[in-house]
Amino acid sequence: MIYAFDCDGTLEWGVPKGPVTESNIRCLRYLGHVVAIISDSGNCRQAMARLKDLVLYVPTPQPLRWMALIELKRKLKLECVYVSDNPGDDVQSRMAGCSYIHPNNWRPLACR
Repeated sequence: MIYAFDCDGTLEWGVPKGPVTESNIRCLRYLGHVVAIISDSGNCRQAMARLKDLVLYVPTPQPLRWMALIELKRKLKLECVYVSDNPGDDVQSRMAGCSYIHPNNWRPLACR
């Protein structure tokens, strides 16, 4: 499974901060999922230095995110979930054939 995240309002280092933490991302990777950051936010670029070995960073402006999701699915041949708080990203997620979760509904997976 691919878990793709927007940055601002979704990830803990975004502006505004979101509910998805670095430990959530590390847990997803530990469980064998692919994690991608699909955002053009400068806040994400700074965090990528710490997470570069754990995530795919796809710098993509908001109106084109569905195309980035389609390309990830095509390359990796996996289902995907997109987590973002931008208006319209739920529609873009569906256009790409991905599930969508608003950050307010994010529930981290249990990691041991």
